[in-house]
Amino acid sequence: MKFIYSVLFVLSCLLVNLTLKSASADSTGVYSSAVHIDCGSDVGAVNPFAWGVGAPDKYTWWAGNKALADRIRSAHIKLVRVNPIQILIYNGRDPLASPGHPSLDGMDSILKTIFDAGAEPLFVVAGFPKGIAAPKNADGYLASPDWKEYAKFMAAVVHHYNVEHALGTGHSIKYWEMWNEPSIEGDGKFATKDAYKDFVETVGGAMKAQDPSIQLVGPAAPWSDLGADGWVAYTAKNLSNVIDILSWHNYGPGPGHDDTAALDWTNKSYEDDLLTVSSAGPLKAGITEYNISWQNGDDNYNQKYHSQLNSVYAASAIIHAIRGKAAMFCFYNLAETGKNLLGILSNTDYSPYKPYYVFSMFGNHFGNRLLETTGDNPHLESVAASRPGRRTQSIILVNKDLGKACDVTIYLDHLNAPKGSVRVVQIDSASSVPATSTVKYSGTPLHYKLEPLTIVSLEISSASSLTN
Repeated sequence: MKFIYSVLFVLSCLLVNLTLKSASADSTGVYSSAVHIDCGSDVGAVNPFAWGVGAPDKYTWWAGNKALADRIRSAHIKLVRVNPIQILIYNGRDPLASPGHPSLDGMDSILKTIFDAGAEPLFVVAGFPKGIAAPKNADGYLASPDWKEYAKFMAAVVHHYNVEHALGTGHSIKYWEMWNEPSIEGDGKFATKDAYKDFVETVGGAMKAQDPSIQLVGPAAPWSDLGADGWVAYTAKNLSNVIDILSWHNYGPGPGHDDTAALDWTNKSYEDDLLTVSSAGPLKAGITEYNISWQNGDDNYNQKYHSQLNSVYAASAIIHAIRGKAAMFCFYNLAETGKNLLGILSNTDYSPYKPYYVFSMFGNHFGNRLLETTGDNPHLESVAASRPGRRTQSIILVNKDLGKACDVTIYLDHLNAPKGSVRVVQIDSASSVPATSTVKYSGTPLHYKLEPLTIVSLEISSASSLTN
């Protein structure tokens, strides 16, 4: 499916909108909206895996790179989806050159980089080391690969990290995704779902025998194949004794669709679908690859990957994934080799492209307990959380409208706080990096104006406590 602040600005011209005045209709391209936040509510823990990312692609050797680790750490990204086996093979560091003799030093380096950056890996089990026979038929499908040898290899990997604790007792690997896009993966695709079942039961079973606490994720279907005969439904029906989290990929509509269609994609794809799948049975659900487009277009189109549009897309997607109770939700990816522009970091020095700051916003400027939030406009999306220990409430708002600004009134119900401060972080079309400032407020509700395609975080520190 893959074809493919530092500078601070004073927002005085915008922050005057944090006042008591109410929103009203405007004939000059401004719409109004209201958001109600119950500051006395608690609807569950915030899952930081909702702003997960994919590691740099398999074609580069990035293990131990300090600049990359610093980017992950500074954004407080907590889940990195990574395919160590494929990375090692593609970089001439085969982890199993011959049967029964794993060589895991390179794998240690890859995974240590992620742990040292403050994240944990979602380890993708995919690709064939030389020591495992993997014949293919004339159509390129796997034909009787040696899953028993693969099972021995992966059992040794799990034992190395989770039993011997090769990277330290706090650095066990909990999440393992069983293959990548099994119906189309270039390093080995499955002709049938039953063949995939054989792989998961044989290899996954051996892995769980080493550490029953691990969580297996699958089938990593290449699109939202959620019908009764699809890969996700098959996995739910036939592998629930082994698989713990159902996963699939879902990219935006791609070239040939306008920007409105792309932004409209996020609601159903990243909220409704997740809730539908997780409500159908006992397994949790997650999306382990997404981006604004499923394939490249012309050069002008491809610039969207690094644009404000994709920043808004990612922010909207994360909001919906939080609402959809995603077990994990991973953007593809941190960096991409060559001319492909999918990555949110440069593939040379890991400097950030604009969408990176969305992940930093959620990682640095959001709470850890979700608050009940309601709104009244489909173009304005919102999510709110508190940090009870710091007595703060964090609101992230996204104006998805391509041409209209939004005057939003923010009602803070059950907040006994006539005075306080608001820290504002804004990602907009006018600035290459987020603009930040802090202002005082007196009285609620708050009022704020978001220009088209704007993302803002409002961190409210009250001068008094919440009402009971």
